Amino acid sequence: MRSSFKKLDTSIQNHLERILETLNSEGKTADRELLASHWLEKERIFNREISSIGLKEVNKVNNISEGFLALTFSGSLLALGPLRNGKRSAVYVSIGLRSDVPERSETDNAVINGPVIKGSEIFFNKGPVVKTSPVHKLAVFKKNTNVSDKQKLLENTTETITRELQTLNETMLET
Repeated sequence: MRSSFKKLDTSIQNHLERILETLNSEGKTADRELLASHWLEKERIFNREISSIGLKEVNKVNNISEGFLALTFSGSLLALGPLRNGKRSAVYVSIGLRSDVPERSETDNAVINGPVIKGSEIFFNKGPVVKTSPVHKLAVFKKNTNVSDKQKLLENTTETITRELQTLNETMLET
């Protein structure tokens, strides 16, 4: 049977290797195969949830004011809400293992600095974090979804994914 780590894209393998180096230098022990299998499960959860609410996967967010969900190379989640009354919410949920990023951070007044493109980091002028890891998956709403529905769907989906990611993180720390 092929290892979980070998099933990952090379860019994600490299990113996870850097995370493992950081964890090991902090005196934490982490297993590469376990980290990879959890990452694959996070991707499966992300795919299932975006499909269940009718989001479509894209390579680039063309209209940033519409909001989106992103899964990063490290397995973190970013939900950026649609622009409402000149502001937008943003929630960042990390992989829960790293000490250099918050486990969860959110703001009601997020400002993106630059484009949002698959394979690139997302930078914020104001946000839950200064920047994310490179984006592995991006999902946006299909046309004709009203703003309040988008916000509610993003909130609910973010909470569902967050609960499942936190459960995965806890089981990884226990092993």
